[in-house]
Amino acid sequence: SAARGLLSGTGGVSGTVIARFFKVSLPYALYQIRWVTVGVMLVFIVIGVLEAHYLITTPEAMNQLGTPEQLRRYAHSDFVEYYHQDTNAEFGLSVWANNAWIALQGVVTGITGVYPLRILWGNATGVGMAGAIVYVYAGPWHFFRLPELTAVFISVAAGLRVFWSLLVPGPATRFQAVGVAARSAMTVAVGCALLLAGSGVLEGFVTPSDLPDAVKITLGALMTAAVWAYTLI
Repeated sequence: SAARGLLSGTGGVSGTVIARFFKVSLPYALYQIRWVTVGVMLVFIVIGVLEAHYLITTPEAMNQLGTPEQLRRYAHSDFVEYYHQDTNAEFGLSVWANNAWIALQGVVTGITGVYPLRILWGNATGVGMAGAIVYVYAGPWHFFRLPELTAVFISVAAGLRVFWSLLVPGPATRFQAVGVAARSAMTVAVGCALLLAGSGVLEGFVTPSDLPDAVKITLGALMTAAVWAYTLI
């Protein structure tokens, strides 16, 4: 930021700049893509549900994922122990790094129009597959204790907006339209990194804890509600 200030003649890091980012730049960038984010979320849910339904209702497809013993071990042991590996801080950091990397890819590769959809498809089918296994061998409540994927939806939406500006630039030139959308998308990427830091804390310290499931779900729901309130209000 300091280097940018020297090159462009703008101010560097200051309390005013930081406050403006959180009060204006980030919520405005999220607000611009709110309906795209909702659309991405709905597509994700549909793909995940269809994948899970197919596996649950097609035993031969489920059997290709592993033997009943292997799938039962995954549902009752591996799926849960995933949240208990390493220390809470180490696991939370690894969750943040992995998800932030996925979100960054969704934003940076948005200009292709294809890679964000690949991210969406891969994550949706993966969640559907895991959900089907856990649903059949452990029960649905066991699966839905997981935190949300809001940041992935937002990043894919931001990437697709860049691609759309390339196709339909409006009154601006194509180069100008892509530049505006790309700068907004990078603002969204920073916001997603911050959101995922919060998710990392939840998955590192709350999900593997002995807190009641109702408390875990409430905390995840509150974080999701806060993100949408910040975006829409």
